[in-house]
Amino acid sequence: HQKALDIRRELLGEKNLATAHSYNEVGASYFYLGNFQEALNAHQKALDIRRELLGEKHLDTAYSYNEVGISHYRLGNFQEALNAHQKALDIRRELLGEKNLDTAMAYFGAGAAYLNLGNFQEALNAHQKALDIRRELLGEKNLGTAEAYLGTGFAYLRLGNLQLALNAHQKALDIKRELLGEKHLDTASLYYQIGVLHYCLGNFQLALNAHQKALDIKRELLGEKHLDTAYSYNEVGVSHYRLGNFQEALNAHQKALDIRRELLGEKNLDTAHSYNGVGTSHYRLGNFQEALNANQKALDIRRELLGEKHLDTAYSYNEVGVSHYRLGNFQEALNAHQKALDIRRELLGEKNLATAHSYNEVGASYFYLGNFQEALNAHQKALDIRRELLGEKHLDTAYSYNEVGISHYRLGNFQEALNAHQKALDIRRELLGEKNLATAHSYNEVGASYFYLGNFQEALNAHQKTLDIRQDLLGEKHLGTTDSYQWLGITYSRLGDKNKAVEYLQKAIDIAKQELGENHQTTRQYIQILQQIQAQ
Repeated sequence: HQKALDIRRELLGEKNLATAHSYNEVGASYFYLGNFQEALNAHQKALDIRRELLGEKHLDTAYSYNEVGISHYRLGNFQEALNAHQKALDIRRELLGEKNLDTAMAYFGAGAAYLNLGNFQEALNAHQKALDIRRELLGEKNLGTAEAYLGTGFAYLRLGNLQLALNAHQKALDIKRELLGEKHLDTASLYYQIGVLHYCLGNFQLALNAHQKALDIKRELLGEKHLDTAYSYNEVGVSHYRLGNFQEALNAHQKALDIRRELLGEKNLDTAHSYNGVGTSHYRLGNFQEALNANQKALDIRRELLGEKHLDTAYSYNEVGVSHYRLGNFQEALNAHQKALDIRRELLGEKNLATAHSYNEVGASYFYLGNFQEALNAHQKALDIRRELLGEKHLDTAYSYNEVGISHYRLGNFQEALNAHQKALDIRRELLGEKNLATAHSYNEVGASYFYLGNFQEALNAHQKTLDIRQDLLGEKHLGTTDSYQWLGITYSRLGDKNKAVEYLQKAIDIAKQELGENHQTTRQYIQILQQIQAQ
């Protein structure tokens, strides 16, 4: 095409329709070679010639506007792309009418540009026009119709209407499965998109099913050692994780990691992402050392490639901190969580939920280091942020009230502890109901605070509520139930009812012996309390 262009320019001159045609062909060739700037240059030349020789209102001029628009789009010049596609659309609507496939193509191009400019409603309108035309002229079972469904699906997604987005993607999948077959990469791509939408809707089993379909196709067509295959392994792992299938999640993330390490190398952000998936899966399986090792790998890669001050680096610091915490390395946990907090405060600001989360983790680390005042300060920060951003009646707000209460309790501020735990209890009762273990936990903390304030009757009432819930949800032979029996025993003792005290402590001892053994520390502690009461 370049040879033809050179000849035509020399023999016919620049301003000639045959020369314009060659510019168009050169542009198309550059486009498919991925050289979008050269493609744009050539298509712009063709457009300039056609506008001068044919005028604005001509179908060949409209065609060149379309090609210029597509090239701008691939270069990320979305406003210029929109302008060109709108020109093509105006010409085609006037010359060809609304119900024409070229008009539909111009609508589609405008919709894509609107989508990337953030004008999602206009994008939906344009893609819907393209869909309506193609359905009428091509029918439902046509690849062009499928692409138009995808356009509306992406617009619905960006508008936040996930169910309508899913419906549109499902339509596109049905068409492509019928026309292209199950074992086709376009079909696999749609399974992936549908998996993502199901995941966002909380349909984790359906998400897993879709991602597994995509994985099976990619493994057969692309092979095991391919980056797209690794990507699908990652999505399968994420879905298994949300379903609580942590071993299956680990297996999938490990597969993704092995492929990415081989094809991309160790120092790659996708490799870091897979290390993170492996780490979180190990964590939920209770393999805290393996979790730490994987999360540390992710952190090292992200620090090197993204720098210290990056949100993904902060996330990895958080995961490293959590792993250290579960291993009992509270100082190392604190160091990591403090790093995450510093980054998030700088990049996200103080009033951000991720910042609040880091304050919470810093507070928990200080607590287990025995620095209860610093723990209280951090948990209070988290509480203040959550109350402002989430409101009073939110479970995360209740959680922060609980942590504030525990910190006050360990500082001996029992009235402040009671106030905080009562707030947590009120929220949990309203949002979770009476018969819930988190509600039971708050009753227990309220009871403990009343106990140390010397208000034993109120303590008894709260601990009885805790016992009732735990017996109902956990059963009689559970250590949570045992803890409630222990609290009731010592509370009855302080109320002067020695017989009740002995009865409840004996119940606690009997369950502890059966579940933990006679020589367990908890069992011995209960026996010691009982002996002290009997000696009174």
